[in-house]
Amino acid sequence: MNTFLDQVVESITTQDLSHTTLIFPSKRAANLCKKKLVAKLDLPVILPEFISIESFIANLAEVEIIDHTESIFQFYQAYLSVTNKDQAESFENFYSWAETLIHDFNEIDRYDINAQKLFKHLSDIKDIEHWSNAKNKSDLVKKYLKFWEQLPQYYSAFTAHLQNQSKAYQGLAYKLAKSNCTHYLEHTQNHFILIGFNALNTCEIDIFKMLLNSGNATAFWDIDAYLLQNHKSAEFIRSYNSWPYYNKTPIQPTNRSFTEAKAINIYQVSKQIGQAKAVAQILSKIPPKKLQNTALVLGDESLLQPIINALPNTIEQANITMGLHLSKSILSPFFDDLIALQLNSNEYLYHKDLLKIINHNLIKQLYPTEVSKVNKYILDQNLLQVEVAELAKKLKLSDDFYQVITLSLNTSTDVRHFLESNLGLISFLLKHNSLSKRMQFLLQEFESVFEEIQLLFSTYNFKISFKSFKSLYQSILAKKNLDFKGTADKGFQILGMLETRVLDFETIILTGINEGVLPSGKSQNSYLPFDLKLNYGLPTYTEKDNVYAYHFFRLLQRAKTAHLLFNVEAEGMQKAEQSRFVTQLEVFKQPKHTIKKYSVSADATMQVNSLQEVQKTSEMMEELNRLFNSGISPSALTTYIRNPIDFYKRYLLGVKDQNEIEEEVSYKTHGTIVHNTLEKLYENHIGKPITVKDIKEFLNIYESILTQQFSEQFDINAIKQGQNRLIFEIAKQQTKRFLHLELSMVKTQDVKLIKVESTKTKSFQLKSGQRIKLKGTVDRIDQINGKYRILDYKTGRVEPLHLKAEQDWEGFTSNYKYSKAFQVLFYTLLAEDEVSFPLNAGIISFKNLNAGFLKFQLKYNKTKGNPDISVQVLEQFKQELDQLISEILNPEIPFLEKKV
Repeated sequence: MNTFLDQVVESITTQDLSHTTLIFPSKRAANLCKKKLVAKLDLPVILPEFISIESFIANLAEVEIIDHTESIFQFYQAYLSVTNKDQAESFENFYSWAETLIHDFNEIDRYDINAQKLFKHLSDIKDIEHWSNAKNKSDLVKKYLKFWEQLPQYYSAFTAHLQNQSKAYQGLAYKLAKSNCTHYLEHTQNHFILIGFNALNTCEIDIFKMLLNSGNATAFWDIDAYLLQNHKSAEFIRSYNSWPYYNKTPIQPTNRSFTEAKAINIYQVSKQIGQAKAVAQILSKIPPKKLQNTALVLGDESLLQPIINALPNTIEQANITMGLHLSKSILSPFFDDLIALQLNSNEYLYHKDLLKIINHNLIKQLYPTEVSKVNKYILDQNLLQVEVAELAKKLKLSDDFYQVITLSLNTSTDVRHFLESNLGLISFLLKHNSLSKRMQFLLQEFESVFEEIQLLFSTYNFKISFKSFKSLYQSILAKKNLDFKGTADKGFQILGMLETRVLDFETIILTGINEGVLPSGKSQNSYLPFDLKLNYGLPTYTEKDNVYAYHFFRLLQRAKTAHLLFNVEAEGMQKAEQSRFVTQLEVFKQPKHTIKKYSVSADATMQVNSLQEVQKTSEMMEELNRLFNSGISPSALTTYIRNPIDFYKRYLLGVKDQNEIEEEVSYKTHGTIVHNTLEKLYENHIGKPITVKDIKEFLNIYESILTQQFSEQFDINAIKQGQNRLIFEIAKQQTKRFLHLELSMVKTQDVKLIKVESTKTKSFQLKSGQRIKLKGTVDRIDQINGKYRILDYKTGRVEPLHLKAEQDWEGFTSNYKYSKAFQVLFYTLLAEDEVSFPLNAGIISFKNLNAGFLKFQLKYNKTKGNPDISVQVLEQFKQELDQLISEILNPEIPFLEKKV
């Protein structure tokens, strides 16, 4: 295979390279080209300089390029120097807006924009946004507008502060490099070769122009003839033909391979794990000799760990270039919990905080006996708050273990003291003889993170809160990768998309080729509006899309086989559709391209397990009878209907949902809060008519009650921002819409409230003669014009179809689709003795309030049903319920797993 770098090496081997500098988009590309050139040269020669563009810019600018974290601290120093002491914000508040502003400074300088002019323009925009309050601006609005007015001053102070130290953030380095370039060229005899570039910022364009116009530079652009004509992927390279250097001879294509024969296989895969398994299948079919020229490119780098775990045995050697994020390591949750403990420190230690720390793998492996003792003691004594010294004394814990706990749980209001404790803990653990080499390595990596933060704190003597510390920690941790050992030019390659620059492979496997991933879409981290960016020539998502288009189609240029995988099941905010780049391959299919599409489920490559079956033992029967004697709920019975094995695990083995501290409002908690809010609103009206006046009063007070219910579950600040804020607003809208629904009803009908959140039990005799107990909480019982209603509130979406039962009751207690209908009839049975028939029972769905009260209906033909629940209907339900419970209590019928 004749790669782009092979072509470059072939072109330059005849030249005198002793005074030559080869400039590449990345260090990896530079190193690979160096190896190819050395292999090509026979005689001893003086090699040229191989350098990445970032290193070249730093040399040209004559500055040290600092990272993002140090930029924050340097910027705060500059900010304090131009801000009155009594008006200066704390580091914590500063940090919240400075990160984004530094990103904008970077872009402004990389594209050589007049920052003073741009920020004046931005300030004017912000002022116009508040034009309606021009005469009566509040102090808050004045402060807000003042912030935008001061941005030019912040920019000038920051850049001057850095230049005084010969330091720069990346964008500033580019700007300085451009201004130094003319002088630099006057004093160098070097020849420069620019290799494999595509999207250049304004400073790079001007520097490259100066290099080429000097007569001491040449450029190698890697672009296919077909793509160069009129394809989006070549938009940047085509634009460079306007440079004076290319007036006579425009940029020429380096190959004509894109339209040649290619096998393109497109895989529609279910879920992320499905992609990992599909990749393993594809790799297992590639002959070992061809793996040398095969690359797996991760469009979504979060797939790295699952793919590594799924690699087939045929992969003897692999080079993984991107490294595994330290934040994804098994030790990361341990230190996250230590920091969380500081953020939520109280006078007493909550038992869950202690158990979280000591039950991490790291501590459990070193002190299994002590951990077991503490777990048992806290559970047996039902301790909520723990006093560690007293606990250690009572359980006679070892000195080592006690010291680990003390260092781990050393809450302090001083961040520096916490850092010292953390480093002390790591140092203490590293001395442990039984610590595995893997754990030693990981601890040392985290030690370096905390030492880096400690160095920043000692260099910049700012007062730092734990909240700011957490942000800094996460920022530094995000940069730390655990590198894999491998050889860059040997074996099967696993890379990120940006790492493929200037590289070529015969076979490529691309994962995560979803719209919204490749390209990534309109996400941006900037204070600059889209129109302002366009006006000043700053890049927007359009340019970003073109960058990824180039990487994608360039990778396909010389490839003979391409396997493209995308996820068809949306996870989180991801779109479940293939990338537009894949669609373009299909729509503008080249005659010699063979395109095949495959649909692969996550289970397709998994071994099919037989369904689990559990026979009922005498001990199980005792537990079942105990369960039914104490009271069985409708949710327990619908769990059995859905999957008997789940019922067995939850109600006999006691395997329940893990009780975790919620950082975000869960679906279940959201439902509980709405239920409790309605209960508080209506509880003083039991046994009374509900009037228009009552509902209007509810509309005035519901928000404060809802807020109170949220605050009982979470810190009140937790609902002021982010996902929790969104869920709070949804709950507020749902409650408000429900009350308006109620208002419409009470205006035209007589409504009397009978019960709310009524917990009931009822004795129920089976045909076998055995008596069991039913239990449940009925959300609401009322009367509409004298007719009883039984209501169940659901915060999820319910459709009318979910409340319909077949006329012959077929499948009612065996098919989970009838679970909602089953529940409302169960509640009707519980309330049987305090209502009169016929009545209506059903659901209010807070995600489908437009449907109103969804009534249970017994079908009398294919589409229509009777909503009235008569005594006869309830008697039939009792028979169905009897059959279901008798099946559960039958020792001869095993718990048989269902495919769910």
